[in-house]
Amino acid sequence: MNHWFIVSISTTLTCVFLISKVFVYDWPHSAQPVFEVLLVLASFVLSWGEAWFLDFRVLPQESHARRFLISNSDSERAPLIRSYVNGLPSLYTESVGNFYSPLGSPEGSMYRFNSGPVLGRYPPVQLTSEQEDNYKSLAARTMQEAWDLLHKKDWKLEKACGSDSVYTMTVPKMGKAYLDVTPKFLLDELFYRVETLPQWNSTLLESHKVQVIDEHTDISYQIGADGAAGVVSSRDFVNLRHWDVIEGRYVIACVGTDHPSLPKNDKYIRGENRAGCWAMQEDPNDPNKCIFQWVLNTNLNGWIPQYVRDTAFVGMMFDYVKHLKQHIAKQRENGRL
Repeated sequence: MNHWFIVSISTTLTCVFLISKVFVYDWPHSAQPVFEVLLVLASFVLSWGEAWFLDFRVLPQESHARRFLISNSDSERAPLIRSYVNGLPSLYTESVGNFYSPLGSPEGSMYRFNSGPVLGRYPPVQLTSEQEDNYKSLAARTMQEAWDLLHKKDWKLEKACGSDSVYTMTVPKMGKAYLDVTPKFLLDELFYRVETLPQWNSTLLESHKVQVIDEHTDISYQIGADGAAGVVSSRDFVNLRHWDVIEGRYVIACVGTDHPSLPKNDKYIRGENRAGCWAMQEDPNDPNKCIFQWVLNTNLNGWIPQYVRDTAFVGMMFDYVKHLKQHIAKQRENGRL
């Protein structure tokens, strides 16, 4: 059971037991008081070290393993098309005759699909066909999981500011805002113009497209700014991103992944994005406006109290939408809208 609750209970009970032992034990008649004091202190260190180790190493490694352990029990005589279809979520595979086929890039996009190398600070690598298939399969599963999260009924209002609001569940956060722009414009800004995000969004220090997988899928790298008034230091993220149109909404799903060009470094703690998404749909009352929803499902890693994480996430989501609104207003002033 990969949940912090079990370790929390065991650590608490261990501490209670050790503190009780300190007061109950007959220290004046102890033959080796130094050794026994060191034994109690070592027990404290081990119990808290276990809690730290679980959060810092065990849980991230388990999440990392789950992303890549994709089992395939089909025999070699199974039909090839059915084997492929069964490996994808139901959103894309209603029938063999109605399999998933990507839509074209939005009309007028300046960043259409280009199969050539991505020029930038982090060079792409030549992926094998198996690696590409794994990335595409992960992208499809992430889209399905993020869409399911978006429509769960367990969201509870955490904070509201005007027309913007943030809802929380056990782990992820969901934001909702009304923006004075079309969904197509947001898709172009958030997916195809990933390199320009830090120019208007101060919550990001860097943002780069690293590898193009196909017309709707790529791998990007972001470095986030400090959060919660500097309590949460910068994190970096490697994300697999995939967009599609589902039930009239533009949906950009993303999930943390690994890439050969982006190993972990000592400068930043590597954060982990679980399945999340941006969903943009036309406002039914005004076709020139849209409803913007954001499912944030992130593990910052490191030893940070949960209330500090929640404060950082909620503040960051409101800041992100504020910067996005300012960027939209500036684009309108410049005549781009």
